[in-house]
Amino acid sequence: MAAKVEPQENGSGSENSFCLEDYDCFGFDMDHTVVQYHLEAVFKLIYGSFAQYLIEKKGYDKHLLDEKYSRLEDFSLRGLTFEIKTGNFVKLRQDGYIIRACHGMTVMSDSEIEACYGKERIWKYFKDLKSKVHHGVYYKCFENFFDMPIGVLCARIVDIIDETQGRPQTYTFWPDIFDTLMNSFGPKCFSEHRGYFFSAIKENAKKYIKKCPDDVIRWFKDLRKAGKILFLVTQSYIEYTRFLMEWALGKDWLDLFDLVVTDAKKPDFFFAKPEERPFKIADGENEGTICKSLERHHCYSQGTAISLENTVKRLLNKDNLKIVFFGDSPKSDMYPPFKYRGWDTVGILEEMEAEEVHFQKHSSCYQAEIPAKRQKVTMHLAKEEKIIVASKQWGSFFRDDKQDENDASNCHEAIVNTFWADVIRSHCKLAIPLLDYITDLPLDYKFQSFSKTKLGFYPSPPSTVVHEH
Repeated sequence: MAAKVEPQENGSGSENSFCLEDYDCFGFDMDHTVVQYHLEAVFKLIYGSFAQYLIEKKGYDKHLLDEKYSRLEDFSLRGLTFEIKTGNFVKLRQDGYIIRACHGMTVMSDSEIEACYGKERIWKYFKDLKSKVHHGVYYKCFENFFDMPIGVLCARIVDIIDETQGRPQTYTFWPDIFDTLMNSFGPKCFSEHRGYFFSAIKENAKKYIKKCPDDVIRWFKDLRKAGKILFLVTQSYIEYTRFLMEWALGKDWLDLFDLVVTDAKKPDFFFAKPEERPFKIADGENEGTICKSLERHHCYSQGTAISLENTVKRLLNKDNLKIVFFGDSPKSDMYPPFKYRGWDTVGILEEMEAEEVHFQKHSSCYQAEIPAKRQKVTMHLAKEEKIIVASKQWGSFFRDDKQDENDASNCHEAIVNTFWADVIRSHCKLAIPLLDYITDLPLDYKFQSFSKTKLGFYPSPPSTVVHEH
């Protein structure tokens, strides 16, 4: 987390300061950003529905559903990378060094890691991962809350194969995982009641989805009153987007956003050319029809960031735009908008709240400052959700705990050193646990943004991670 974060108010910030008032446009991801889930329930649902599909449709071992849930949830951590052929999971440092590794769910010792990856412990696909911050041919990145349970499922499959068939030279089950993904999250799954995931969500939305806090809805309205353009860009398809947004934000949710883009296929959305991916109407009688001009308070699918920018320029009658995008996924919401379109980004990282225990050991390294107008957080994580997000087995998402234990001399360097934390530091202006954390701050509030030596986390841990009621 942040070594020292010193947000300043009303124009008193440094050259590294970040102020929302400076932006013309505010973009938002939907899942786990605007709409928050009950993570424990959703984790169980995704893991269970995928395992059930594999057992019923693909003939997988029924013991996929027998593992103790407490072990499954502790294995889960954002940012694990899975080697498809070896069955290994690795947690990477920012330079490609393998900090920790597991074969299936079994922890690999230092000697086992070195036997597999060499004395230097540099992951052989790291250059490829660093260059595109996305999946590769030989590996998959589990770096968002929808992916994490699938990573745990893959680990269990590896264990069961090893136990029942003996450890193979190459694992070949990934195509079945991909098929399960398409039959659970595919384009028509929601509308056609296919799979187990969407059926459960529709039957009991309250169990899985949180209502958007009134303060966040008020904040959206205040931004629009201030003349800001608000848009939503989500991977979800239109039917699920409508259902989710209406349930979480109310029937008038579309009035809050000038533009809504569904089925965005991030990160392609940020670098594809307009002629390659035109916008299509996602609502009404002409659904699926290619459209050349976007109108306010309508829903569209696909398209590109370039075309979206051109629309906003027309709406504002302004050529030079400043855009900030809020999202939870480093590979879809933080890296590509900055890298390919020059947008500034804000990371929504619930780990900041869930991992507060990790920072007690290094509390002397921080000089956290609580701003005078700190808002009352209305939607924090339950204890059960923190267990899902944080992991004792893997350590912190942001740093290597093993190294920290042996490196008390250089606390700042030891704290933030994982690959994904470095992606966030390099491509975000700010990181917050939830939108709640900033909605009561004035629009001209000055935050200390990310730099080479500091991370712009707000609030800075540990002492500002305090829930006010």
